[in-house]
Amino acid sequence: MDVALEVGAPALRAVAAVDLLYVVGNDRERGVEAVGLARDAEAMLVALGDPPLLRARLMSHRASALAHGSSPRPEEAVQLHVEALAILRGTLGDSHPDVIVELGNLGAALSQTDRFEEARAQLEDALARAIATWGEGHPRTARLRGTLGRALAARGELAAAREQLERSLRAREAALGDDHDEVASARYNLAMVMREQGDHAEAIEQLTRGLRTRERARGPDDPGHAEWLQRIGISELARGEPRRAQSPLHRALELSERWGASRDRFGNLRVSLARAYAPDDPAKARVLAELARREWLDDPEELARIDALLEELRAAEATRDAPEPSPRGPG
Repeated sequence: MDVALEVGAPALRAVAAVDLLYVVGNDRERGVEAVGLARDAEAMLVALGDPPLLRARLMSHRASALAHGSSPRPEEAVQLHVEALAILRGTLGDSHPDVIVELGNLGAALSQTDRFEEARAQLEDALARAIATWGEGHPRTARLRGTLGRALAARGELAAAREQLERSLRAREAALGDDHDEVASARYNLAMVMREQGDHAEAIEQLTRGLRTRERARGPDDPGHAEWLQRIGISELARGEPRRAQSPLHRALELSERWGASRDRFGNLRVSLARAYAPDDPAKARVLAELARREWLDDPEELARIDALLEELRAAEATRDAPEPSPRGPG
């Protein structure tokens, strides 16, 4: 895309700019860059006479950037998707594959607002059209089914969400093979619902398999692995396996320290690690909890939870350090 932007003909440069916006706009940390790219792409389209399909694509990608930024603006994203969908329908007709995809995009954006029934209607419409156009097992159909599953999960309809996400995963595995990034993403989404249902062992299995795929594709030190490792560790804690939680949580903290992370991420990781080390090494756990406490000084509820944990750890240290009673000799 960078080469196209530098040396391509004007139309190719415009296409590259629009598609680069999609890539950058889905990275929460690159919101300012996405704004600049959208402005540049807008100017290129105007110079080309504002071709409608590229205009619709730009609107859709801008909407995606707004929905996934560090400060999401879902209502603005919805409006852009509505406008993009109108252009696509007017240019391509109501049953074109691009219209189906944009219906799904609109449904996904609506699911981030309080307009859930509208979101469900759009996603179910898009899914029915996808099945009729591509078939049940096509990756595009599986993506839309996964989007519907995530929307149901956000609504708290966990059983229905799990069914859709399991079907999405099976279809992606069959179409793409087990070692594919989309399959890994489907595993993550399914695992999040399993965790909400309390099925932590199954969630860990899905997260571990998905993480192996990501590590093969991106290497062991990709910063994005930290979130997966953190989820695995927290699920190990939830099922009463603090020692098994230590390794993934420690690795997540190492990656976060190397690449940077939010204050909340550091705080949560250190608290989780403190709980993981508490049975074996309450002194080490206390140090971690005290470090975490510094991350939450402006959150009274979190501070109260950490202070309660610190009291437990101090009591455990005192018990461990207390001298053994001397055995009584013969009297």
